[in-house]
Amino acid sequence: MAEKKNKDDISINLNCYVISFREKNKKDAFVTLDKVFGSKTFKEIIQDFITDVDTTSCFVNEDKTRVFYIDSIISLTENSFSSIIKKGYSGHETYVDELSGNKVSTTNTITKDKFNSSPFYLLLNKPEKNNHKLLFFAQSYKQFGYKEIFEEAFKKFIKDRYVENIICEISTLSVASLFERYIRDGNIRRLRFRKNILPKNFENVLGEQDIKDNKLYEAELCITAKKQGFLGIKEDIKFNDSNFAEIFQFEDFEYDEAYADISIGNRRRTLNISRPTTFSASFDVTEKSCINMSTNHPDFSKLNDEAINILKEEVLPTFK
Repeated sequence: MAEKKNKDDISINLNCYVISFREKNKKDAFVTLDKVFGSKTFKEIIQDFITDVDTTSCFVNEDKTRVFYIDSIISLTENSFSSIIKKGYSGHETYVDELSGNKVSTTNTITKDKFNSSPFYLLLNKPEKNNHKLLFFAQSYKQFGYKEIFEEAFKKFIKDRYVENIICEISTLSVASLFERYIRDGNIRRLRFRKNILPKNFENVLGEQDIKDNKLYEAELCITAKKQGFLGIKEDIKFNDSNFAEIFQFEDFEYDEAYADISIGNRRRTLNISRPTTFSASFDVTEKSCINMSTNHPDFSKLNDEAINILKEEVLPTFK
């Protein structure tokens, strides 16, 4: 039976990305989806992808150490595709041991040609009001995820199936509502102001042998709140306002970027508050996707419901 696991023990996140396409050797020449896929519908594109990367012919990376395949399909509609995928990895030879009383016996050997695998949730969506991009939600567990192996597989799929002169790019997505929720509901305990090179008035802290090039160093001014956190500055930190540097100035320290270390729901995250549009959307869904205590895997049905809700309520409204 799936049960809620202590939120301090486990963390399930939905990390949001944008898939876009541009002409080869042209940095900003992004193209519409029909230039890549022709007249094919989203459903037909996904069916092609499933054919290329499925349980009978999984994707294997170049050094043969990682595999990626679709374990089962949750839903496929005209605009959305969700599934459970598996990421596998090989390593040095390992052994499966069984404990009986105080004795341990080896019951199986995992050789280098076998793969350990873990299940993850995947969601792909084509926004109805945008013909330039696809959306990609990738579930992660603590620090474990599968974005890199999916990216390799999807780029190869595009190159082999469609056009070779089109570059597929997968980049992080910024969601204003999530950024503002972190600022509004989070506890800001530390502000950090970073200078990307060593300021001249800091050079005296280093010996002459160290200051051959101040670009080899960076400096940081850190302000820590010992008790309640920073409450009075929250209204000055806005997603659509890049004037943070004009509000917070120091007489003897000019900084390039400012960061806030925020705690919300016993989770900590660092936000670049001087460049809020670089904020990478990652939704913590630990408490909303019941965890199986024995496997530490989420209830994928509930996770899918939460992902669709986030997609409709918070992400798609940004695609006008």
